[in-house]
Amino acid sequence: MTVDSEYIWTSSRNDTHHLQWYSALYINDDTTVDRHAFRDLISRRAIIPRTFHNWIHHVTEPPEVPEDEVMQYAIDAERVAISLARTASRAIRLTRSKKLDEATLNGRLTEALEYYNNCLNRARGIPKEFSLVDVDEIEANSVDEMLQCNRVMGRLALHRVAYRDREINKT
Repeated sequence: MTVDSEYIWTSSRNDTHHLQWYSALYINDDTTVDRHAFRDLISRRAIIPRTFHNWIHHVTEPPEVPEDEVMQYAIDAERVAISLARTASRAIRLTRSKKLDEATLNGRLTEALEYYNNCLNRARGIPKEFSLVDVDEIEANSVDEMLQCNRVMGRLALHRVAYRDREINKT
């Protein structure tokens, strides 16, 4: 055991821990995959207390660098999920706008639905083990269905790095 079970991890400073470390292992060299982008994905980072961060690096080995294909699927999965979430969120904001007349609003919502469905088609091309969304759950055949999907997408919190301080400090 490297730490007393009663140890309090609270730190005066929290910072971002990249789950794929060391950064030197993710340099873009002769590969077609953007390794730096993979390492910096939201799903590959967590905000943790600095003391815990230091301890992780002291007692664990860095994970193996995934194959290029795996990194590319992870990048594609996060990008398409974020695009879906942003599109649905923008559509909600459009419906709340007081500046648009009905015809303009309907036109912009139709464009949003088309873009949303293009993103869904890209999401279908990502193997399920890498996907961050359940495509069947967020299928949208109408603007109203797309607006409803915003709730599902919002629960995924795709735009935020996970804050893990509370989980670490649980006793």
